[in-house]
Amino acid sequence: MLLRLDRERGRLRARLPVFLRRVDRARAIIAETLSFERSAPLFVSYSAGKDSAVMLDLVREQAPDIEARIALWPESEVIGNFTEVISAMRARGANVVACHMDRQSIDESVPDKWHRLATHQPASGYFVGLRREESAHRRISLARFGPIHEIRSGLMSGYLRVAPIADWSLDDVAAWIVTHDTPVLDT
Repeated sequence: MLLRLDRERGRLRARLPVFLRRVDRARAIIAETLSFERSAPLFVSYSAGKDSAVMLDLVREQAPDIEARIALWPESEVIGNFTEVISAMRARGANVVACHMDRQSIDESVPDKWHRLATHQPASGYFVGLRREESAHRRISLARFGPIHEIRSGLMSGYLRVAPIADWSLDDVAAWIVTHDTPVLDT
């Protein structure tokens, strides 16, 4: 698991040119997105997991007050160290807003989760920590639409989906977490 990562390996990875280029590219994508004139603010989709935590750190470099929306389910309190991680992010100055969700069971899929997060308060889009290497579906979607994508259909039509760390590897995410002491879930 990521938290068991050798800290020295993470520090070494953080000095590699490939990592530094990926960080620069992510920062450029964030800057470009923040420069767009939009009808409502953007938010960071935050889960307290490794990718969304890195995403929140990166976006807050340029937009320190951006809202980070986390979907909390009734079972969230018993999963790992959710409360501690959210508290640690808030202590760092992050504007973490809990969007309380419900479902019949933990096995139930919630297809409108993104819409519920987006409409919690007015928003025009969101930053998300999607990475190509995580699944074939993400690889295909990110290849087709790129890191900045305006959704054209469904409940989220008109919203921007921004994935600045799309090209990052798990080692890149771990290097960021180690070198920035980013709080993440243990699970």
